[in-house]
Amino acid sequence: MDTKEKFINWQRLVITTLLIVVASTITSSLTWFILDRTFNESQETNAKLVSDLEKKITYLGTKIDDTTATTTTVTSNGTVSGNIMYPSSGIPTKIKVFAEDTKTAKTYEATVSFVTGTSTDMAASATYSVSVPAGTYYIYGTLTDFNDQNGTPWKAYYNQFVICGMAASCKDATKVVVTVAAAGKVENITIGDWYPTK
Repeated sequence: MDTKEKFINWQRLVITTLLIVVASTITSSLTWFILDRTFNESQETNAKLVSDLEKKITYLGTKIDDTTATTTTVTSNGTVSGNIMYPSSGIPTKIKVFAEDTKTAKTYEATVSFVTGTSTDMAASATYSVSVPAGTYYIYGTLTDFNDQNGTPWKAYYNQFVICGMAASCKDATKVVVTVAAAGKVENITIGDWYPTK
């Protein structure tokens, strides 16, 4: 083999080696690029999954808290119910009934049920029911434009006058405290003292 052939072979060897090195470098770079991108995408996906999971956990926690709060509120409330009486041939359908907390003076409006009579303004009979937290209450009824001698809106409380039987001889109008237990029922609390003077 002459010198010229040796030189050509040497050039081929160098070029081949360089090509192998370049190809290896490119392959390695592409591999790292793909791996890095895949890793980053995986990290982003994992982060999104974790974020979504945290949101779902928070949402479920809120729902559980809401359910617990609602359950607690419902089970801790008691009810007061009774009849409504009025010194007339019927019961005015504009009567409203309230429970007044003896400590805070907060009021709770009752649901009033009227048995319709011959007039839309008067009912044959009426009952009420009010849901309240456990505690002590005054129960009273009100009627639009029904005032005492001073022009103050009258509150027909459940009182000693009602318990006495609302007879002419009954003079004591002291309000009666109604005690309501958690989930308890207090019945037959009559609203009937519509007499501003005794």
